[in-house]
Amino acid sequence: MDSTPSHSATPGFWLSSQELTAWALPRAGYLQRHPRGSEGASLSLIRTDPPSPAGQYVIVAPRFVGDSLEPEPQRPVVVNLYSRPDGVGSGDSLSSDQLQLVGVGELYASEAEAAAGDIRVKAARGA
Repeated sequence: MDSTPSHSATPGFWLSSQELTAWALPRAGYLQRHPRGSEGASLSLIRTDPPSPAGQYVIVAPRFVGDSLEPEPQRPVVVNLYSRPDGVGSGDSLSSDQLQLVGVGELYASEAEAAAGDIRVKAARGA
């Protein structure tokens, strides 16, 4: 569990994926912190509600060069999704060999925008 949890009742963003069915369900996202990434990587540890396929906590990083998660990204922003390494504390830095890629998703400004992405995924699959 992260030692600096977010206490905000309002999600900072919504996480969904247009590429992966298991991640398509819109999830409220709560920023927990920005861990230090190796080579200047922009990382964010987020708590999701409901939990994601990788658990309640996931690390996200911009997928494309030039995108950033700080201070306030232009949304939607495409992100790589990583499982949270065991034992990572609030002051820890993360190297690329500690990060396990589990998917690609998008951070949206609202639940409606994330749900629209989910609808596009289902339509493309004939659901």
